[in-house]
Amino acid sequence: MTLRHIRIFVEIYRTCNITRTSAALHMTQPAVTRALQELEQTYHIRLFERMYHRLIPTEGARQLYPQALYLLAADPRDEPPAPPYSGLAQRKIYHSSDAAVF
Repeated sequence: MTLRHIRIFVEIYRTCNITRTSAALHMTQPAVTRALQELEQTYHIRLFERMYHRLIPTEGARQLYPQALYLLAADPRDEPPAPPYSGLAQRKIYHSSDAAVF
């Protein structure tokens, strides 16, 4: 099990849908499904029940979810996103005797 598996699990838990999870994580649906199956095989437990194109968390998933959030919060590689680029903050001002050029 990797942090990638945990991120996928958390997103599946939030969305209860493989299609929405794959879109949110920019992954293919088969890759998300495969990661979920690998998690279920690792823990020898079914994490979601499939019903009418929705995934319903099992008791095992409800117990794993807070632990998964804890693991993701402790990951030092997760950094807050950079602020949006502002071209004004990056420009240099040159001054000449006749005019300023921006």
